[in-house]
Amino acid sequence: MDFKAKADKWDVTDASENWQGGRSRRMGAMVQLAVFLSGLFFTLITSAALNISVSAMLAEDNRRLLADTQQTISDNLIDLEQSIRTVSAIIYLSESTNDADWKKRVIYAVPHLKKFDHVLLVQKDATGRWQRREILTSENAPQDNIPLLMPGAEDDLANRVVAPNVLNLDYTAFVGDLPESPTAEYPPRISITERPFIFAHVMNPANPGAGLVIGVSRVTNIAGPEWLANRPVIERILVTDATSTNVIFDMNRNSGAQHQRMMVPDDKSFEFRLGNDKLQLYADPGLDTKAYFLEQIPLLMLLAGLLLTGSATMFVRNKQKHEQRLTAVNTILARKNEELGEEVSERARLNN
Repeated sequence: MDFKAKADKWDVTDASENWQGGRSRRMGAMVQLAVFLSGLFFTLITSAALNISVSAMLAEDNRRLLADTQQTISDNLIDLEQSIRTVSAIIYLSESTNDADWKKRVIYAVPHLKKFDHVLLVQKDATGRWQRREILTSENAPQDNIPLLMPGAEDDLANRVVAPNVLNLDYTAFVGDLPESPTAEYPPRISITERPFIFAHVMNPANPGAGLVIGVSRVTNIAGPEWLANRPVIERILVTDATSTNVIFDMNRNSGAQHQRMMVPDDKSFEFRLGNDKLQLYADPGLDTKAYFLEQIPLLMLLAGLLLTGSATMFVRNKQKHEQRLTAVNTILARKNEELGEEVSERARLNN
């Protein structure tokens, strides 16, 4: 037997098998890369699409919530201003000088009076001194010691209200620099700091001494703890006087940040006119449980997609390795069978 020729034969066979094995491994690596890249691309596209969809949905919910908050507070404050004007007109046009008569008319005709802490009529008496008469005092009115509203301060109050442009029939004075009330805590996690404010209207611009109708209220009378408890998503509401920058109302569900004044983003602020002033309202919606879960969906989808992509790639890799091992075993078996056949043929030839 020519062992040299046999060795050369197996060298050629080994070289061929090694080349085929390397080609098979390269093809396998390309298949694995294709599976990984396609899975990664699909995962990223799906996650991005979900993120855009969820962000748009949450943004729309926030927009509706902001619009509702802005409209509720601004409309009710404007209603309070209009209520004072209505009270002023009723008293001025009333033919009766009996307090009971026009008080009854006022309470019947102006339903928003319940949102005031105090409603006063300040008039000049026969001696030319300003005197006050109570029209309404709320049972829930806080016991704030406001210097401008204390008995004996009628002159100061009238001087604040009777401004140079008082002859304008549409003029309603807004006084928003009263002393700030102590911070109040309400469940659940509601911390409110506010200051009362005054609406004042001159009954007869040509004769201010005929009477000034003064209404004292607070934003809590409009957006109080009960209203806020039904809107747990709202994290912060800030109402400021756009002219003086005084804080009229500051609600924060994080009481530790209650007094941290902030720059108000334009997309979350709303400015409206109130009397002779402008107020700026800022509202910041947070995330409830539902919104928080929705916000996490794109991330969960990304993680699940990466996990599935990695699993699919590993499955293809393991399958290819298994096939390569089977191919190698079959090759070895075929070679051994061929060697055995040749050896049997050689011995049979020698025996003959």
